[in-house]
Amino acid sequence: MTTLAFPAPEQAAALARELNLEECVCRAVAAQATAALLDECREEIYALTQPETAEDAYNRLVQRFADSDPDGMKMLAVYLAAACITRSRYAQLGFADSMFLDSFGCMRRFISETHRYTGRYAFDRAFWAWRQLSCVLFRLGALEFEYRLVKENEAPIPDAPVGTPILSVHIPSDAALSQDALQDSYAQAGRFFAQQGACICAHGAPKLMMCGSWLLSPELQTLLNEDSGIHRFAKEYTIYAVDPDSEAFYEWLFDKKKDPAEMPQKTSLQRKAAAHLAKGGKLGAARGVKKDFRLIAG
Repeated sequence: MTTLAFPAPEQAAALARELNLEECVCRAVAAQATAALLDECREEIYALTQPETAEDAYNRLVQRFADSDPDGMKMLAVYLAAACITRSRYAQLGFADSMFLDSFGCMRRFISETHRYTGRYAFDRAFWAWRQLSCVLFRLGALEFEYRLVKENEAPIPDAPVGTPILSVHIPSDAALSQDALQDSYAQAGRFFAQQGACICAHGAPKLMMCGSWLLSPELQTLLNEDSGIHRFAKEYTIYAVDPDSEAFYEWLFDKKKDPAEMPQKTSLQRKAAAHLAKGGKLGAARGVKKDFRLIAG
């Protein structure tokens, strides 16, 4: 594959606006995305767009900006510059630009979530977003799908030894979990990874879909109505590992609040979960394999 053109600073700033980031964030990106910064980070910017080198490039950038980037705006400027290259790669591979915008809509979501938790506009998800930059994670409808290999340090997946190519399913915080939305998303993924496998599945076609999330918690299911979107999502998975002590749910259900007096209780699930925890119950998390997984050729 030919080396794609290196972005100009104004391209990163323009992408921030196209992704509808907050005005103060757009101004910060425009101020930080200088020719000097991008040139200094040129090697990492290109490396962020490749699956084999993206995570290492992220780690190098963390070290580079350790003492000079309290709100992550330098990191965001570099990531948006890399995203311009990724966008060109989408076009080169024949992927729809709408899919690029859907996948990189995560940037606004991440920054908005951090503002909700802390009151500050900051970019603190660089540890995650290299996946979108390197074309291993795509948003296809309601859900996100990450192409990866089974790792040595994760709970063993039935019939998927270490090194097996799989799809990890991620649930964006703004995902619609209606039956139609979920089935459409899985169908999109089945077609995309079947048809584009040679382009993005470097280790072969994915053998299964899995998900690790608090949404799959068996304990959580006891608090849900049958017509709940979360219950609808969870029943599509066969659970193979449970972590009753996981506290990940505090972030997504209670905006990271652990003090019972501070936990938001605007929804029926928040109220039921808070009452459950107050009685000494747990929620935890679980891992499951998607039932009826298949790639859709043609």
